[in-house]
Amino acid sequence: MLATVALVVGLAGAASAQTPKPHASEVLLGLGGMCWEARLPEVVTDTHCFSVARNGHLVMDVHKVRSRSGGVVYEGVTLYRFEEAGGAIRYDYYTSNGGLLSGYVRRDGQTLLFSDAPGGAVTTVWTLTADAYEVETTGSKDQKRRFVKRGVAEPGGF
Repeated sequence: MLATVALVVGLAGAASAQTPKPHASEVLLGLGGMCWEARLPEVVTDTHCFSVARNGHLVMDVHKVRSRSGGVVYEGVTLYRFEEAGGAIRYDYYTSNGGLLSGYVRRDGQTLLFSDAPGGAVTTVWTLTADAYEVETTGSKDQKRRFVKRGVAEPGGF
């Protein structure tokens, strides 16, 4: 009986000592369930629509770039999830031309910091507001790209 009590107390202590794993939806808070659009001079729109699944454990971003005629000229899908090995939110971006870009994202207030490794040097910064977010690539001379909230993401994807 005493051994059972010790085991239960030990397990409870071990569970409370574990660091909670962040959900992808917590890190990407404010983006989920919405579509965001940037207007570009060379194409008409650059759109990202974010869906949340598995109680916030997964976030999917469907990315579409449309030409002036309205046709999709480029697209991709990003999956965000907690990665046990890295102890951080990992993303995998699958491009329409067969490419795969992977990395990590962490949140600092209203800023999302993207890097190649957990806690690594920041490569891209997203600055969030209630109705928009701006994307800036570190070391790039390109202008920031501003995505404005355009409406609710269509259900599905998961």
